[in-house]
Amino acid sequence: MSGSVAASEQGTQAATAWRDRAAGAGWVRQALAICGKDLRIEVRERTSLNAVLLFAVTSVVVTGAAVGMAAPDGALLAALLWIVLFFAAFSGLARAFVHEHELGTALALRLTARPGAVLAGKLLCNWAILAAVSVVAVPVCLVVLRVPVAHAGLFVGVLCAGLLGLGAAATMVSAIIARARSGGALFGAVGLPILLPQLFLAVHSTKGTLAGGPGPEAAWDGLVGLLAFAAMLVTASALVFPYVWED
Repeated sequence: MSGSVAASEQGTQAATAWRDRAAGAGWVRQALAICGKDLRIEVRERTSLNAVLLFAVTSVVVTGAAVGMAAPDGALLAALLWIVLFFAAFSGLARAFVHEHELGTALALRLTARPGAVLAGKLLCNWAILAAVSVVAVPVCLVVLRVPVAHAGLFVGVLCAGLLGLGAAATMVSAIIARARSGGALFGAVGLPILLPQLFLAVHSTKGTLAGGPGPEAAWDGLVGLLAFAAMLVTASALVFPYVWED
């Protein structure tokens, strides 16, 4: 009992200290502080990063072993790449808001930071995790699956645009299901319908960057669509999040 009381007091003191540092800070400073806090926790515990990397690398290696020496066409390679990224992201980013409720710091965030700053901080953190995973997983995927990239710059642009939307959707869905008991199951069930249009666009755009694909024109069209979809997700999240967060 005394240990629980001491742990509770330590948590309260930590939340108070963080609140004092964040008091009076601007919106941008609050968002950066929240992002920095989550990144420090991730570096220390590596919960999301390890889960995402493990899923991504294992999926790529197993898929490469199944494909063997065959040369899949560009459509299949593009679909495999985005399937790996989608499920890797959704296996590791579901706890963006869950751990705030588990640690009892959600109330401190509500009292000290604006809802928009909380969303921006969580979003920046998830984008950073996705970028770190992509730096490792995508080159492994290109090598193991022997993906013939014909337009490298356009390929990187499509990848970044797709990850923007993926991170935005994962962050918002995580906020919605944070208080649910079966949050893990709801995360995929809610997120998949939201991201299906983006996945179709991402696969189509990626095909245009590969050798033998429909060409860079198709990739450019898909890239514009991906950026528009990501902007729509971020805007919708910014409008809905205050009601989800403060409910």
